[in-house]
This record gives sequence, structure tokens and C-alpha cells, in this order.
Amino acid sequence: MDGDSPSESLNEQPCQDASELGEQEEPAALSEGIWPSSEAGKRECIRRTSTIGSCSSSGDDPSTLDMSKIPAQLQIPYEHLQIQGFLGRGQFGEVRKADIVSTDYLTKPKKEEVAVKVLKDTASAKDSSDFIKEVQNMIELESKQRCLYIIKLRGVSKNPSGKLMLVTELAPLGALDKYLPKNTEILRTPQLLDFCMQICKGMRYLENQSLLHKDLAARNILVMREDLVKISDFGLSRLQDYYKLQDSSKVPIKWYALESLLKQRFTTKSDVWSFGVTMWEIFSYGQHKPYSEIESQELPRFLEDGKRLSCPQQCPPKVYDVMYNCWLKDATKRPSFFLLETTYLETLQEEYNSS
Repeated sequence: MDGDSPSESLNEQPCQDASELGEQEEPAALSEGIWPSSEAGKRECIRRTSTIGSCSSSGDDPSTLDMSKIPAQLQIPYEHLQIQGFLGRGQFGEVRKADIVSTDYLTKPKKEEVAVKVLKDTASAKDSSDFIKEVQNMIELESKQRCLYIIKLRGVSKNPSGKLMLVTELAPLGALDKYLPKNTEILRTPQLLDFCMQICKGMRYLENQSLLHKDLAARNILVMREDLVKISDFGLSRLQDYYKLQDSSKVPIKWYALESLLKQRFTTKSDVWSFGVTMWEIFSYGQHKPYSEIESQELPRFLEDGKRLSCPQQCPPKVYDVMYNCWLKDATKRPSFFLLETTYLETLQEEYNSS
């Protein structure tokens, strides 16, 4: 039950293996999530990242997006959007349900349900920059072979006041952190493992596209149907930048790896740590927040002392072992997403699907 349903869009394929995508070496600075200081290093970062986004130090305004560089098929006229009910609110934006209404002279109007994210009126320049990054990352991913487990970009629009709007496919069942506690009676270990496997496949795809997520959590996993989840929210993504932890309310501290907390270092292995926390949320049925009894400022010392999240009450010990391996202090000893998918989770699925 990986969600590889033929009812999905024919243009949307399960995530490709690294062997199909081709292994790519990246500059050491990129693998550490740090923007290099040398001009050669900067040029290499620019070569490997979005052609639409602003990632150079040439003085480009990071809070604007060049609409002329967005593919025509992704530009949605505002008058084609019928904005409807409120779906949710994030750090710097709100999400509303909407319909895309398209007509021509030969057919009746067609409606497509979508989700529309727009910046709050109170958004700061930093918030705007992060939102632009999310749009850029989704456009870049849309230009490649799409992955079934990544939320699909439907397009970009601007409202009459000039505010940028990100339009994505609608997740009918909402965010995973809200879905889990509402469905504790029907969700069992095999289904929860399926969710973990799909998220892992999506993260492996992002890794192969040279993207870190940096905000992987159950709140950023959307439930399309009972057997399919997708990764969303790419506002913190991009391999070549990192966040300084100066304001704990602005970054997902309790999902961060120890090295991210102490050294502001982000690699694919710090995403693996966040994946472990997301697994913990899933097997806690969304009923508990990670480290709820620990203040954010106390978390680095807690983790440095070798302490970790305890095993959720209904979580099988073998599943908890996988989570724990994601939280090893030495990042190089944590499993890769490839290993998590093809060995750890696959073995668990075989065991629990046959029992």
C-alpha cells in the first residue's frame, strides 16, 4: 500500500531510484548546507540550484520573483481563482481552499479544487524571502520528473494587490498531525509504516534533487487519501543556505538534529534526524508533541547527554529502533534515506504485512 495507484495522474510517477537519477557529487560546502565564500564556490552553487531563484550575492532582491521566468503553464490568472474557505495558517502565510475555473468556447466551465497559500499582511521581509524560496523550489521540482510523494504544484498567481500566491493540489484529508489523532481506531502498524515509507521515498527523491527540506514534520505531511501522503512546505529548503538559531519561535527546534542546534549545520543526515522525529509523531498518533516537557533552550544539553525521545506507548520496539538510529549523535552513522527505504522500513513492512 505505497500509494502507487493507477488513479493518480499519469504524469506523476513513484520516486525514481538514485541509480536512475544518477549519483552526483556535490561541493563539500553544499553537503554541509553552508553558502561558500569563494567566488568559484558560489558559481558552483548557482549552477546546481534553481535558475528561477535568486541565490547569488549580486544584489538581487530575494523577496521578489521574476514572473517572466515562470513557465506559462504554471501562471494562473487571478480571475481564474475562486477563493473559498480557510484551511490553515503557517508561520508567514495562510492557506485557503479555492477552485481553478477554466473555460473555452467549446466546453463547459471546469473546476479544479486546489489550495492557495498567500503571505500575511504582517509578513516580514524575511518571511517574504522564505516564501519566495518555497515557490522557487516547487517550480524547480515541477520542471523535473515528478514524485508521487511530493505535493504537486499547480501554479503561481498574484492577487490584485500584487501579492504572490502559491497554488498546489488540495489534500482532502488535511495535515498528518491532525489526521492521526482523529483516526486512532482504524490506524494500525502496517498503515503507519506505509506512511513512513512514502515519506522516506519522497525525502530520498529530494536528496537526489540536491534539496534539503529542513522542516520535515507531521504538520508538513499532507494526507491525500487513506493510503497516500505527500511532503509539503518547502519554505526552509535549499542546499546552499542555513538558518542561525537566534529565535526559537521561527525555526522547528524540536525537530532539529543536534549538530543543527549546536553548529547550524544542515545535511541530508539532519533531515534523517527530522524523519526519525516524524516517525515518532506518527507512532504517537499525533497525540503528543516531541520533548513537550523540555524547554527549547534546554534541548541541546538534553541531547548532548545522550537522552532521546522515549518509545511511544503503542510503538513496536523494532520500529523504535529505526527512529533511534536516526538520532545517533554521529551524523555519519545515521542511516541514509536509501538504507531506511530499502532495508529498515522494507523489512518492517514485510514482517507486519505478513503477520
